[in-house]
Amino acid sequence: MSVRATALVAITALMSAGFAAGLSNDDVLKAEGYIRPSSLIEEAALAPWHLNVTGGSKNASNEWMIVNVSGGLTPLAWLGAPHYNLGGIQVDSVAMRDRNMTMRGTVGLDIMKLSDGSRKSISLPANTRVWGASWSPDGTKIAFVGMTDTETALFVYDVASENLRKLTKELKMTEITSVQWFGDSARVAVPVTPQGVSAPKTNALPMGPKVRTSDDKPDSLRTYAGLLQTPEDMDLLRYLLTVQIGVVDTKNGQVKRVGEPKMLSSFDPDPSGTGYIVQEFEGEFTYLNPAGSGARKQTLWNAEGKEVAVLSYSGQRKVQIKAEARPPQRQGLSWRPDGAGLSFMQDEKLPKDSKDKPKKQLMLWKAPFGEDDASVVYQAEAFSLAGYGQDGQTLFINTTEDKKTILSVLKMGSNAEPKKVWETSSDTDFYKRPGTLVFDTKPGFGRVVKMSGDGSSVFLSGTQYDKKPEENAPRPFIDELKLDGEMKPNRIFMSSAEKFEDAEILDTDGKNLLITRQSSTEIPQLFNKMGDKETQITQNKDYASDITQAERKRIRVKRADGFEFWVTATLPKYTTSFSKLPAFFWFYPDEFTDQKNYDEGQRTYNKNRFPVVRSSSADILVRAGYVVVDPDCPIVGATVSDANNLYVHQLRMNLSATIDALADQGWVDRNRLGIGGHSYGAFSAANALIHTPFFKAGIGGDGNYNRSLTPFGFQSEPRLLWGAREVYQDVSALWNAEKMTGAYLMYHGMEDQNLGTDPINSERLFQVLEALGKPAALYMYPFEDHGQIGKETRLDMWARWEAWLDKWVKNPESDKKEEKKDGGEVPPFAAKVDFSG
Repeated sequence: MSVRATALVAITALMSAGFAAGLSNDDVLKAEGYIRPSSLIEEAALAPWHLNVTGGSKNASNEWMIVNVSGGLTPLAWLGAPHYNLGGIQVDSVAMRDRNMTMRGTVGLDIMKLSDGSRKSISLPANTRVWGASWSPDGTKIAFVGMTDTETALFVYDVASENLRKLTKELKMTEITSVQWFGDSARVAVPVTPQGVSAPKTNALPMGPKVRTSDDKPDSLRTYAGLLQTPEDMDLLRYLLTVQIGVVDTKNGQVKRVGEPKMLSSFDPDPSGTGYIVQEFEGEFTYLNPAGSGARKQTLWNAEGKEVAVLSYSGQRKVQIKAEARPPQRQGLSWRPDGAGLSFMQDEKLPKDSKDKPKKQLMLWKAPFGEDDASVVYQAEAFSLAGYGQDGQTLFINTTEDKKTILSVLKMGSNAEPKKVWETSSDTDFYKRPGTLVFDTKPGFGRVVKMSGDGSSVFLSGTQYDKKPEENAPRPFIDELKLDGEMKPNRIFMSSAEKFEDAEILDTDGKNLLITRQSSTEIPQLFNKMGDKETQITQNKDYASDITQAERKRIRVKRADGFEFWVTATLPKYTTSFSKLPAFFWFYPDEFTDQKNYDEGQRTYNKNRFPVVRSSSADILVRAGYVVVDPDCPIVGATVSDANNLYVHQLRMNLSATIDALADQGWVDRNRLGIGGHSYGAFSAANALIHTPFFKAGIGGDGNYNRSLTPFGFQSEPRLLWGAREVYQDVSALWNAEKMTGAYLMYHGMEDQNLGTDPINSERLFQVLEALGKPAALYMYPFEDHGQIGKETRLDMWARWEAWLDKWVKNPESDKKEEKKDGGEVPPFAAKVDFSG
């Protein structure tokens, strides 16, 4: 026996001994409270990948980059902070902010010097977390939201003096969660607590019964999870959404409130200070749709906060806005990057009796934004705005002629005709596609076309793909394109063939580049390249090399009907050619129209990417001795409905062909297979256990198991239940549960807000499996949504998974003979734990 084979046997024996030495698998699976997995699995789940730096927001001079310092997985204490869920809008009820801020804030904030990688840590007050850090337009200061369990405050950090100041704790970020600088780098706009607005009074008793009525007008409703329930809910939501725009002076911290208190969903200040584009809820909500779909209007305010124009209406309302009351359509409305006012596109206004085709017009709307303050910047038969130049004076437009798209450049304020710069065609071969314009960010104004220092060039970025991606990886590139119309790009960067490299231009002429470099064996690192000199500025680490560097086999499989697809198998480090191992499939079927449609999606395969391993990665199971299988599972049909008609049949063909191929290679033991997936993958894992005999066990997370609970369509299926009754029935695990042949473990977030996966799906299927005598387990996780993010949750899940797969897949007979050993309730592979410390 080889050394590699001996090592594998030793690891397997050690883990088996660990199981026998403590609680049985059944004891682990039945344990109350949060538990932990084996040390090998826990180490992988808690690997500090968050310490690696892969990018961040850069200041105006590209000297510094913000590095958000994560603390890793979200603690249960953050996840379980008191909160409201009102029609899908979730609010931390203590700190008056969006619940997502509480759950996902970072624990620290650093800035990294892009020339050499040196870092400065911003010293935060105790127990303060960070959200939404952004650079001032001049690149000298950083504004961010500092959060404690009870407070949401605005902080500003000065880079040169290293001075950090708390400016105000009056923030109310229940819906709007961004910090927005003005162009002077001296003021910041944030949502603040309104003056003169009181919280609604709560009654000890309900106001009345829950009332719902219907009429004779059909209205197909989706199965929304979070809906308003009572008039009290509506009153509370209106209060939580009501804020004022606060303009904070970063020198003295004074807050100037602008406009009246409104239920704002967004606001966009003109960096020059002339006004605000504001979107607000009008207060009309329903019990049948999420609160976010309520009636809204977009308005324009002047600098003092007075409404000067209605821009658009959106959302659902009982009485529709009459056509004559609707404002004119203004496409792409945004603040112009030169500070001149608002930019938008519109159709030319012609007399009603005109037979001419209206031209497209690019408009400038200046303050004070009256009807006569809009003027035409450019007009033509048909064109679209590609973007404004970095210099604020250049205009880039796209014109489409047949299948050709022509990029032209125009200096604003001149009478010259646009100058053709570049031409592409929709018929251009996928493998010969040119790049697209490179954009830069102008603080406060958004994206602008990046130009060379003298304004004579723009840059194009793209990726060169190969017809044999398994042999030749994609290669990103950047070209410099002179604005002389000669269409002769000069290549200034191209990724190597052996490694995958992305580049970002740091200077004005493309000589200083920030490069991200990785390969299948090298973790991504950042490099500063200036001419021929290159400096590595990150020291990222591979925290689980036995997983990232486990052998990955990618094979093309042909199923019974001739359709071919790809399967990836990740093998434990010490596998051998003669060792057939237990395998765990983790999958998520996708829909395709035909073989060509599927193959087109494979053209971007990148063999030079470093394998990503996170706390939820199924690949972690290689540490427990499993081959982890990631099979494409194409469901094919000319339409989505055609594909779903054959879903069960094609699922069976895909899995059968995959297992045959892996077994023929000698990689897996076809008698020891498990399968799992999340959401639609869970739905499919349950169907795999029902409609195939291949798997001993399954694991499904946040799945749908009863399609009658989604009667108005599911995934991309457009048919209603009453028009495709048999399909809904055939793919519903609950309706076919008597056919289930393997043991099924379900986990579900108790606050799952995803369409169609209400937690009742898992609860009802468990009850059915129990009634039918089918082996099953169910774990309902408090505070979790459609994806589990809590540290305690994630570790508990791994402990249950590990025991479940060991019991039913790896050692299906051992548990039958296993007896509980005396002398300890905590096994070495799963431990009850108090996470409070």
